[in-house]
Amino acid sequence: MKLSCRILGCMVLGALWCGLAHPAVAVQQDFDSVPTNTPLNSLPGWQAPPDHIIRQTSLINILTTNTAGYANVGYTNEGVECYIQTAAFPSNSCQQGALWTLPVTNALTQNGGVFQFDVRLSSWSYDGTNVNNSNGGFKNGFWILVGSGMQYETNNTRVVWTNATGFGICFVDSDSGDHLIYWDQPGFDDSHNGAPGWGTSSGVTSNWNRRIVMPWNRDTYYTVQLSNIVFNSTICTQATAVLNIWETDNGLVITNNLVVRPNGGIKSLQTAPFTNINQIALAVSRFGGLDHYDHIMLAQPPSAVVSTTVLQITSIVRQGNDINLTWMTGTAGGQTNAVQVTSGDASGNYATNNFADIATLVIPGSGIVVTNYVDVDGGTNKPSRYYRVRLVP
Repeated sequence: MKLSCRILGCMVLGALWCGLAHPAVAVQQDFDSVPTNTPLNSLPGWQAPPDHIIRQTSLINILTTNTAGYANVGYTNEGVECYIQTAAFPSNSCQQGALWTLPVTNALTQNGGVFQFDVRLSSWSYDGTNVNNSNGGFKNGFWILVGSGMQYETNNTRVVWTNATGFGICFVDSDSGDHLIYWDQPGFDDSHNGAPGWGTSSGVTSNWNRRIVMPWNRDTYYTVQLSNIVFNSTICTQATAVLNIWETDNGLVITNNLVVRPNGGIKSLQTAPFTNINQIALAVSRFGGLDHYDHIMLAQPPSAVVSTTVLQITSIVRQGNDINLTWMTGTAGGQTNAVQVTSGDASGNYATNNFADIATLVIPGSGIVVTNYVDVDGGTNKPSRYYRVRLVP
């Protein structure tokens, strides 16, 4: 079963993401159809180094003639390829990378939204002439910052987050070769783990407060998702979101429903309001590295006016032989949702009138609620299986 996220609404990805009601409004940036060799900084809203290039064929394939090229191990490269020539680990306030600033009309301001994108950290590097993976991508990092208030230094091609508030997730290959993921988590003090991140452990900058060794691998695309984003109009660090990370192509879960919080570029902003997301920063820290990203999306929640009739599937993740389905639903004193499935053939065809209920759930609460259902052994159904959620009258 291949899982690949593009938009929210209805889609087929070895399962059908369908909500039989009003789809959430989403802004997205897919690079699959952008002409190869297009500079990222030529696209609307993007500021980026000149070496962030949209490539439909990676330099790893173009310049590698031995059997270890991406093409020979089953990978393709639809997306942005980052070739960083001067970067290292970040300073207290900035890092070389790309910044996407959205129009005001696309900013996320309501609770319940979703951010999602795909990233692949390669084991390959490029010295301007040759491509090789002799060091395996050692001491590599990739920063994902989602928030507002970031600035861009065009002359240094770097994102500055001193005056920013937002969520941060960081993939790191440490000095010892450990693969780590950093984030900020409620209930942990800001000096728990220190740099890297928003800053160092000095008295004026903020830190990532959680880091865990995670089994992420190089040369593998991962989907990073922040769902059920809840803002706070008074204190930034009291806002929350739910973090999930999984392997894009097979759904193997890396993090599962972790509650995370945003932070500020300096400690004084930890007690500032955090009320919108209009920027996405993607910063890289490996000299000569060739890393990739694609399929960026920020989805608005259903409006309060239609919240009692909206169903919006936000995640489908394979966990071993099981399928974990997560969706957003509007409730008014509780409502009942039914999870339905149907089988498909090897070509992806399925009958739209053949869905059957496999679970019925009463959803408590009011307003917009995120819930989930685990289909035990759902991942063993071949060649394909499609899911949808319906509102039970």
